[in-house]
Amino acid sequence: MVLKASQAYTSGNYEACLEHCMIGQSLLCVSAPQSHHRRYQIDLLLLTAVAYFELGQYAKSVAYNDAAVVLDPSLPEAQANLASGLSRLGQLDLAIMYYQSALRLRPTTVAVQTSLATVLQRRDRREAGRVHEAAMLPESGVSDGTLHSRQLSQWASGNRHLGDPSLATAPGAAAFPPSSSLAPAVAARRCQQDSEVEAGAVQAYHLGASQRPLSSEERNDLGNALREAGRGEEAVAQYVACLHLLISEAAQAEAQGLGTHTHARRQSVVYSNLASMLKLVGRAREGIMCYQNAVALQPGEAEGHANLAAALKDNNQHEEAIAAYRQALALRPDFPDAFANLVHSMQCVCDWHDRPSIFQRLIAITEEELAAGCLPSVQPFHAMAYPLSPDLALRISSAYAGHCLRAAAALNVGPLPHPAREPLAPGRRLRIAYVSSDLGNHPLSHLMGSVFGMHDRRLVEVFCYALSADDGSPWRARIRADADHFLDVAKWPSPSIARRISEDGIHIAVNLNGYTRGARSEVFALRPAPIGVSYMGFPATTGRGLMDYIVTDKVVTPDHLLGCYGEAVARMPHSYFPAHVARCALADLVLDTPACNAHTTACDVLWAGCPLLTLPLERMASRVAASLACASGLGADMVVGSMAEYEARALELALDAPKRLALRAAVCRARGIQPPV
Repeated sequence: MVLKASQAYTSGNYEACLEHCMIGQSLLCVSAPQSHHRRYQIDLLLLTAVAYFELGQYAKSVAYNDAAVVLDPSLPEAQANLASGLSRLGQLDLAIMYYQSALRLRPTTVAVQTSLATVLQRRDRREAGRVHEAAMLPESGVSDGTLHSRQLSQWASGNRHLGDPSLATAPGAAAFPPSSSLAPAVAARRCQQDSEVEAGAVQAYHLGASQRPLSSEERNDLGNALREAGRGEEAVAQYVACLHLLISEAAQAEAQGLGTHTHARRQSVVYSNLASMLKLVGRAREGIMCYQNAVALQPGEAEGHANLAAALKDNNQHEEAIAAYRQALALRPDFPDAFANLVHSMQCVCDWHDRPSIFQRLIAITEEELAAGCLPSVQPFHAMAYPLSPDLALRISSAYAGHCLRAAAALNVGPLPHPAREPLAPGRRLRIAYVSSDLGNHPLSHLMGSVFGMHDRRLVEVFCYALSADDGSPWRARIRADADHFLDVAKWPSPSIARRISEDGIHIAVNLNGYTRGARSEVFALRPAPIGVSYMGFPATTGRGLMDYIVTDKVVTPDHLLGCYGEAVARMPHSYFPAHVARCALADLVLDTPACNAHTTACDVLWAGCPLLTLPLERMASRVAASLACASGLGADMVVGSMAEYEARALELALDAPKRLALRAAVCRARGIQPPV
């Protein structure tokens, strides 16, 4: 009966699976040898539980899994399946307890760690980040808002289904419920350790394929293994092959008058896996199409619409992203990540509809998340352009700093050695490391291209650690030539980067990213150098505990705003922006945006001789243009104190050509003059 029940389950006929299980229970005493009685009973209980789970009868699923746990408390898959049912019933604390129990029994099971992280994310997003890092060791730089592929977490052990298919949103790729027989490749994949598992799994799958055709679920698992091994295009090919098999299976089921719900769900999972992989290999448009297919197959799943929205948003299709985020929120109104990203997309297209109430809601959500100790849905980089108080912005950044510190702790690197704290001996130089993902054709390199080569080489030795691959640009080439040491560490894991900085004897490590795309904040959280400095890339505080200093100036951080920073403030004598020649001479006047100023652009226009008008507020990102204007000696002409004054001065300069031309001439003269101290 176990075999018949398993076959019915695999075919998607869950009612028949239950029928066979009930018959098996009634025949148990006479049909199974006494020595196998307990094992046979547990198998029937587990099959009954997963069948009820698939039918949406979660309370019954929990009851049968609980009975299996009573018979064998040492069975991790029963504990994890029980947790999945409890999470569906909203009993999150109990679900967490049973997931943790499953992990104590089998600690290396990534699928369970992912499912646990997902449930923790609902209750405590901060703790979820710690578990994800322990499970998968991802980069802990802040994401761009993408909600990763939905997971159908599975523990391929016998016929036992693991994980909650509706909840998981982890960075890996989704697996199917298991087949009636466990292929050797699946077993190989589940039993190996982290760094070896994917290579071993790929070899096992290929060995299996040489002996017989792979099933759809094996194709999907092979795609997942190739993805983890960094073999993107091969993973794409396996997901496509899996979809072909699934579509054929669905057509056969329909022709036989069987239900196709399970087939639709499985296709949706693989389309999401494929979409995520296509994005990683630079095929964004195809990825969007796959997400659209996933949504069409499972239109009632909020996560699918959010995934589609994130892909559209990353492709700068904000209008379409807004529509998809709204659909996700219609399906699940309490979806903070979707709402936060909706607000950001609206900001990107200057959609100010109902702006006050939208930000009121966003602020309320953020306050609730912070009060609960969760990682806020609003990312620090997005928060710069929002009308948030300096205190709230500091608390958001501090929450992300804490996330980075926990990510670093999960890496188990241990304390890294630092140079001795003593005066430098004659002939020795101060070693400064610049760490950035923007050393190439990027505004940061356009702005700072000359800085790396302008240090006094008698006193300073310059190291550059590039977190992105060589883009072949002249900016990258110039920085490489100007630095004493230039290392491309784009493919290095974060612990290796931190160890190399430590081994190089760096005295000051400069973070040129902050919370921007491509950042490796966990490198700085590992404390590879005695002093960590935030500079240039992120015009705001990184929060408390991550960096020691932030480089600013007296305009962007006046005395009365020092409390808005989690770092100690190191002020430059004039503007903290460097020596940047620009190309904006055709403009007559630049009207700066108050909440988040022009930064590199303000340098561009002023060096081009073009005046700008700016209204400084309280936060650093809103005071940078004022810093530059004051450094030119013309702050009184270009810096205003209120929105009314801003509008009046803008109209005056727009309508009074002689006055505008006189200001332009003054800006041109000021370019070559040292500002007064």
